[in-house]
Amino acid sequence: MQHRGLRFLAVAFVAVAPFTVAACGGDDDDAGGSGGGSLEAQVVARMMEDADADGPTQEQAECAASQMVSSLGADRTRELLGAPEDSDIEDLLSAQEQQLFMAAAMSCLDVRAMIVEQFVASGFSADDANCLADALGDETLADMGAAAASGGQPDPTVIAGAVMECGITP
Repeated sequence: MQHRGLRFLAVAFVAVAPFTVAACGGDDDDAGGSGGGSLEAQVVARMMEDADADGPTQEQAECAASQMVSSLGADRTRELLGAPEDSDIEDLLSAQEQQLFMAAAMSCLDVRAMIVEQFVASGFSADDANCLADALGDETLADMGAAAASGGQPDPTVIAGAVMECGITP
């Protein structure tokens, strides 16, 4: 999968739909890197390049930038800012860095809302989608969100169990 600039990091966790931002704090006054402004502001600007309806909101980009700098470090973030725009995420981030970033980035999303939206988009009613989210629980929802963000698929047996628990019939 090819990605443009640092937008690949935003796409990695919000490309499926615009989601609500969970509380996210932090401020990085580090003015390192080229282009002026704080390092986080530079990351936000790169993430918002060519942003569309499926891309990150400004708040999500700000949260992701904060999390990126804190999870990967300022020096590594500066390196990524200089990466070619057509870089592949697997070539830019080690497996450990991908896990660190995904865990941090997921804190910028309302994962429950994301999963409910996915269920509704796949044909479940809003009530059934909410029941499924409740039946799956926060930990499983977070795992599902991380899997979706990295291109993976959730365990269908877990979803089937939640479908049965909610009494949903095809």
